[in-house]
Amino acid sequence: MEVGAQAGERARVAILWQGMSGYAHAAFTRLAARDVDVMVFHKAGDGTAPFEADAVTRGLQARAWSGAPDAGEVEAAVARFAPHALLVSSWHIDAYRRAARRR
Repeated sequence: MEVGAQAGERARVAILWQGMSGYAHAAFTRLAARDVDVMVFHKAGDGTAPFEADAVTRGLQARAWSGAPDAGEVEAAVARFAPHALLVSSWHIDAYRRAARRR
């Protein structure tokens, strides 16, 4: 897959997401199955969903946050991961906007 990756290099996609769900997990693991390194930041579940919390992140490099994500932590993790693409689906989250501006 070519998303700005060099020849022979695995593409890296960082995903800054609101809350995980089964459909998001299916999409992100399918992307990872295409030889793409995927990192996901997401809001931790509140425990009311009828499934195990780790079921929606199994097999992914995922980092959960509660309350509000720490902007410095998000920015640092995204910088270390050095993604070729950044998918942000939660523009109302300040830490995500800050990380996107730095890319």
